[in-house]
Amino acid sequence: YDYAGIARTNLAISYLTDATLTASLGVDETLRKSLLGQVYFLRAFYYFDLVNLYGDVPLLIAPLKNFADAYSVAKRETKANVYVQISKDLADAKLLLPDGKYAAADEKWRVSKGAVMAMEAKVALYNQKWADVITAVTAMESLNYYSLNPNYFDNFSVAKEFAENEVILAYDHKSLTTPRTGNGLCALAGWGFIAPSANFIAAFEP
Repeated sequence: YDYAGIARTNLAISYLTDATLTASLGVDETLRKSLLGQVYFLRAFYYFDLVNLYGDVPLLIAPLKNFADAYSVAKRETKANVYVQISKDLADAKLLLPDGKYAAADEKWRVSKGAVMAMEAKVALYNQKWADVITAVTAMESLNYYSLNPNYFDNFSVAKEFAENEVILAYDHKSLTTPRTGNGLCALAGWGFIAPSANFIAAFEP
């Protein structure tokens, strides 16, 4: 699934960095930059997942044209070099995304500059670069977008979605949609994304 996401981001990046193509389509420059920043973040996110699961992994940063291309890149790159690419993608994303708590007021689930900064802090943390962690977190705190919620369960409240300050980036869950995107809390019934398990909830006082 990570490589399926990487394939999509590589294709999107190739389109969004093609000046002739975007000009011929009349793509608004502000929108182009925002979309490009989002896909750079997503590629970094997928590779972060991969290196923490497997260590050294194949590093693909351009669309594959045929099976020969696939075989030529089907070799493991060092974890350190993958992290270099992750950091580069995040740095590029941060330059492209607009200022503000949300990248788009009408689509608040999209990747924001704050999400990129949080991911930079996490990457530094996993690489034990403590000074970089402090720098990234301090920069993110200075935005005054995020804080811990007084009630932990507000993080999972549909009624308070995008109206609280703790969640930095969330999947756009919607119920009764086709294809089904669901609601995170339905994981309590055995299905969902990034939702608290029943035994985790039971660990809290009433």
